[in-house]
Formats: sequence, structure tokens, C-alpha cells
Amino acid sequence: MDGSTPPGGKQDALLAAAEASSPSVFFIDDADVIFKNGENSGFARKLPTKLDGLESESIGNVCIIMTAMDVADMPPAVVRSGRVEVWLHMALPDAQKRTGIGRMTATRVARSTRSRRTSCWRRRRSGNAPPVLTS
Repeated sequence: MDGSTPPGGKQDALLAAAEASSPSVFFIDDADVIFKNGENSGFARKLPTKLDGLESESIGNVCIIMTAMDVADMPPAVVRSGRVEVWLHMALPDAQKRTGIGRMTATRVARSTRSRRTSCWRRRRSGNAPPVLTS
């Protein structure tokens, strides 16, 4: 399920399917978009109950994973202490690390390109080059 899932009963149906096929993983991508502006207030009320495990025993076998760009847009009832077990914060790398990532990527691309050129050159010299189509 993601932020493009339209409001309505679809979220409830997806969660029910996850429960029915437990043990399972229910992944909510862009949860902040789903709950923004109260568009999914019914689901926002139901999810905390599911997270608490009060509504059914089978929810205990469903791992709910959510991603959000801005946790401030999430309903406080969903993200309160005790409902979320693990928080992972992913930040952008600083300028020095981004430069290192760029250099590493450029080196890999250069090696890959060089390897392909050498391979094509060897095939042409051996006479095993693919035919060249002309129009």
C-alpha cells in the first residue's frame, strides 16, 4: 500500500488480507501522504487498534512497516510511544560522503564501459561480431 492508494475501504481490505495470510508483512509506503489532511480518518482510527493488537489475535502475526518523509504529517495516535517499536532515521550524506559516492559510481561506470569496449573489439577481431544491420 502506498500514498497513491485512494481513500476508502481499500486499506481495510488490504490489512484484512494480510491478517488472513499471516504470518505476513504489511508495508505502508509514504504513510504520511496517506494520513495527511485526515483523508483516511477511518483507517487512521483502525490502524492504532491493530498496532496495539486489541482487535484480533491474528494481527500479532502481521509485521506492519511504514515509511514516511515527514512524520509530523502522521496522526499522533499512530506514532505514539509504544505503538512503534523501531525508528530508523535516514538522512542525506554530507558533501564529503556524496563526493565519495559519486567517485565510486563514476569509477564503476568507467570500468564497465571499458570492459564492454574491449569485449566488442575482441569479438570483431575474432570474426564473432554480431552482424551490422544497415537500412
